[in-house]
Amino acid sequence: PTAMEASMGLYRALMFTPSPLSRVQREMLAVVTSKANNCFY
Repeated sequence: PTAMEASMGLYRALMFTPSPLSRVQREMLAVVTSKANNCFY
């Protein structure tokens, strides 16, 4: 569905485009944010 495509597009943009943060740092931020939001990651 459209919502899933948009979600995956955001994920790809955040995780795979050039950034001063490493891939590991970005994944850790995602895990910590999910935990803070009581979301099972």
